[in-house]
Amino acid sequence: MIRYIAIPEEDLLADPESAGGMLLRAVRRTGRLFFRSAIPLGETLLVCFEVRDRRPEDPDVSRFIFSPFRSTSVEETAAAVNARDAAGETLLAAFPAGTKLWGLYAKYQTDEAVDRASRACR
Repeated sequence: MIRYIAIPEEDLLADPESAGGMLLRAVRRTGRLFFRSAIPLGETLLVCFEVRDRRPEDPDVSRFIFSPFRSTSVEETAAAVNARDAAGETLLAAFPAGTKLWGLYAKYQTDEAVDRASRACR
């Protein structure tokens, strides 16, 4: 089963951080939503999630990030994706919004971060 979240382009452009937070809240609320794809449909981004039971190998998403690319050249776009990947952000999708190309990234909670968080709670 697939569940969909529609994000109006106007909302995404006005507050990309809030749009990412909306996706994260949906994932955390159910614990059973896993990113599948994103489909640009005119002035709406349709984000698709697979609804299923959690698997041991599924990483925990700590953040969804919407960010515009500064350039659409192959070299600069590849460099931006590599820089974010090195920072622990995985590109999930790219899509046009407004006058720019945007990326949807996920930052996953690493085992080290989980260990630090659990130690801080003790």
